Amino acid sequence: MKEPVLTVKDLYKSYGRVEALKGISYSLKEHEILAVLGPNGAGKTTEINCLCGIIPFDSAQLYYRNELGRLPKEKLGLCPQELIIWKKLSLIEQLIYMGNLYEVPKNISSLRAEELLVNLGLIDKRRALAGSLSGGMKRRLNVALSLMHDPEILILDEPEAGLDPQSRILLRNFIKIQAKKRSVILTTHNMDEAERLADRLILIDHGEIIEEGSPSYMKERYSCSNLEEVFIHLTGRSLRD
Repeated sequence: MKEPVLTVKDLYKSYGRVEALKGISYSLKEHEILAVLGPNGAGKTTEINCLCGIIPFDSAQLYYRNELGRLPKEKLGLCPQELIIWKKLSLIEQLIYMGNLYEVPKNISSLRAEELLVNLGLIDKRRALAGSLSGGMKRRLNVALSLMHDPEILILDEPEAGLDPQSRILLRNFIKIQAKKRSVILTTHNMDEAERLADRLILIDHGEIIEEGSPSYMKERYSCSNLEEVFIHLTGRSLRD
């Protein structure tokens, strides 16, 4: 049985009187792709921001490889939904700069940057300024930046947002390859993406985990032909802001 790389127990977060997270608990295993699903406002991004130390949580027990404490930031790689790039730096320059921020040796940083650009279909743009890229290329660059320090846990927040079909296929294959080297947490509204990629799913609504299991388990349990039907069955058809 694979050892949990990350264990979250009783994670709570409130904004004033609004309870964003109501004591969620789950684990992430080695080389697992875990998809976090939920409607807008369910608590997905809040949960990620708490894990990464971007915002403080109210209370929780976080374990890295069964060791209680704050998660080591150097072990986490976050690709946020928002594009965070340096528009006036070339692709290769900002990847190496990101490696420098994590004190990656220069020779390793250069090789890793080139490899990421190749694998994400960006090598022909290595000397181009990031501001000149298409939206899909910027999204793929965002993913590359999150991997320059070779994290053990990769967190991807809506990585397929704005991608064309070709880019989605490339990125999905890339994520599958990454899962052979590290564990992956993936938040998405794309049910097809979740079904194709995830080993296991957790569904969050109103700050609580309301279901957990593999895509096949979810569909079988609720007698649904796809994950979108499961999602609607569990969260309802009402629009969310």
